[in-house]
Amino acid sequence: MQLPSRSANRHIRVLPASIIVGLIVGLAVTELRYLTTDVMWPRLISTHNPVVLFAAPAVGILLSGLLLRCFADRPEIHDAESYLEAYHHGMTETRLGSFVAKVAAAVATVGLGGAAGLEGPSLYVGSSLGAVVADRMQRIGLSRRRLRALLVAGAAAGISAVFKAPLTGLIFALEMPYTDDFAHDALIPSMLASVASYLVAISLIGTEPLFQVDRTYVPSVGNVMLALALGIVVGLAARLFLASLRLADALTERWRIPLVARAAIGGILCASFGLASFRIYGSPLAIGSGYQLIDAAAAGRYIGFASVVLFILRGGAVVSTLGSGAAGGSFVPLVSLGAIAGGAFEALAPATGPLFPIVGMAAFLSAASATPVAGAVFVAESTGAAGFVIPGLVAAAAAYVVTGGRTLSEHQRPSRRR
Repeated sequence: MQLPSRSANRHIRVLPASIIVGLIVGLAVTELRYLTTDVMWPRLISTHNPVVLFAAPAVGILLSGLLLRCFADRPEIHDAESYLEAYHHGMTETRLGSFVAKVAAAVATVGLGGAAGLEGPSLYVGSSLGAVVADRMQRIGLSRRRLRALLVAGAAAGISAVFKAPLTGLIFALEMPYTDDFAHDALIPSMLASVASYLVAISLIGTEPLFQVDRTYVPSVGNVMLALALGIVVGLAARLFLASLRLADALTERWRIPLVARAAIGGILCASFGLASFRIYGSPLAIGSGYQLIDAAAAGRYIGFASVVLFILRGGAVVSTLGSGAAGGSFVPLVSLGAIAGGAFEALAPATGPLFPIVGMAAFLSAASATPVAGAVFVAESTGAAGFVIPGLVAAAAAYVVTGGRTLSEHQRPSRRR
């Protein structure tokens, strides 16, 4: 019988800390989710007042820029980018004031209706806490490689709690550092942290999946082939989205627009797209995190040309928000764009139930963030329907190939060897 290696023994010493990180992150992220998703944004959207719906995201994005500019260290690096930079370049000490400013900036963006998600700050909160615990554990002689596992574990816990999806949190945190590789050396600590965080989340907000859809779908050869075609279409749409975001960044750099000015411009543009969607659809679907939009798309309310128009408005709002430099995550915005793209595809190849909007979610996330496995797993966990995994995997793979390695992040690397 082979004896455990010294490396394995050192790995075991990280596991108790991983559980503690998961529990704390689960509590913190659940509270952030309650504040933004259940309190701030629902109260704003319930007013149905065009002035409020225009002013709120504009003010939120501007406030986010001000908080980052005035109180945060390196204001251009936040949310998921902070996690990736720490993973690849080493964990650095984070000032408490800077940490609070970046989290508050994300709350302002998401809670006041910017087209961004809470998963960005959740990832940041989790990875930052993991880094702090790792820094304290250096005193017991653990290698930096083992300590870096706590960074990944915290990130996994953040995603797990915000979506109530422990497997998505695990895979996304492991998959995100590379475009075609995994941070597999953090697997076991991340598993424990993700489950611990999930248990805290469901104990506070219940076990219901994020999206309520028909869960009786059973894969068929015909639908899987259509999912392949949808993946190709979504991959092309994702390339257009990424090109738009790159153009916004290039123009900002060329004209040397300061962060606060960028936030002001981005806020006004985002609010304008939201107001346009309110005028056309009777609801500000283009702004906010996108949960309402995903539910509507999965219910088949927007098919064909209506989905195309909504995709343009939503895409413009997301580019305006993320391109402004404001804090906020891209996960749910990408997923929402995929759901709308699936609705447009529905007009070409009608399917029973929410198949194409759900599969489109997996495909767009895969294409724009280079996380194909996480995309397919997310649609299964977020809907509670395992049947969507097979077409989701096929569509995600196709979309990933079509984008050709392009990604939303500047800090992802191709693999551990490069």
